[in-house]
Amino acid sequence: LQKTPNSLNEVGNYRGCWMLSPSFGCDRSSLNFSLDDNASTQLEFLGKLIGTAIRTRNYLSLNLAPTFWAGICGQRIGESCVEELSVTDHATATLLRKIEEARIEKCDEKLLLNLHPFKTFIGSLSNGQIVELLPGGEKIAVTALNSEKWCKLFMRLRLDETSLQLKAVMKGLGEVVPLPLLRLYLTHEVERLVCGEQKIDLKLLKACTVYEDGLGCNDSCVKIMWSVLESFTDEERTLFVEYVWGRSRLPLTKAEFGDVRFTIKKHVKKCKDESIYDDEALPVVFTCFFRMHLPNYSSVELAKSRFLYAMKNCTSMDIE
Repeated sequence: LQKTPNSLNEVGNYRGCWMLSPSFGCDRSSLNFSLDDNASTQLEFLGKLIGTAIRTRNYLSLNLAPTFWAGICGQRIGESCVEELSVTDHATATLLRKIEEARIEKCDEKLLLNLHPFKTFIGSLSNGQIVELLPGGEKIAVTALNSEKWCKLFMRLRLDETSLQLKAVMKGLGEVVPLPLLRLYLTHEVERLVCGEQKIDLKLLKACTVYEDGLGCNDSCVKIMWSVLESFTDEERTLFVEYVWGRSRLPLTKAEFGDVRFTIKKHVKKCKDESIYDDEALPVVFTCFFRMHLPNYSSVELAKSRFLYAMKNCTSMDIE
């Protein structure tokens, strides 16, 4: 995988997303390229992981661009090729729009050719590698007369640049789930089947929480804990779930939780003092069992600082 151009350039939508690498497992310096066996095996394994996530509902934290999920369900994104390219490479899509506008308006030839990023029939992949758009393209000059042809070839190059890699992923995926069924889903629905919801649903988490040792939802320390979680950003809530359960996504429904429950019990104070509070302690979690021993903090602000410290510094499972 590689970061999308939008992610690298910090422009456009879906920044932070990843995509398949167009050069992974093949020599793109030639127009006749194919995947090597090792790359095919790895990509097929990725497909099997995706299929397993769909079947078991053990969601994967895959922040992949929408174009990947569209490829999985055999769809295109947007109303035009330029719009689809903009999903991963806004800068290049904008440049192609400018070239098209200049051509339609019949601008001066010099101005039109100055807009072209390449002076011959070559183009760049999303990872920056330069390739020929057609045999001998490096020796064919771009002119006002063939500018439209260059744009069409370049657009086709970019939209299909990972078709071989995606085909290998689909082969592995097809060994786990029936591929025709995926074509019944929309792009965002397929992503949800594989990855669940990125945002943590606190209402669902509360519904799947139980308390032990006489602790209840109306106890002060429990109310403080939920207040802390409500004050967290989406990223901090994800970090919390990783801290207490070792995963970044919750099941989508209470039914998908099955018999698993987030179990909270009182934290036993180690120091014998007169205070009823345990402000020096950190929450103790047992990640494999989705359990937490909750200290009795005196305030939301102090509890939040203790949770954030534990979440960011106690990252080894079951030794918090």
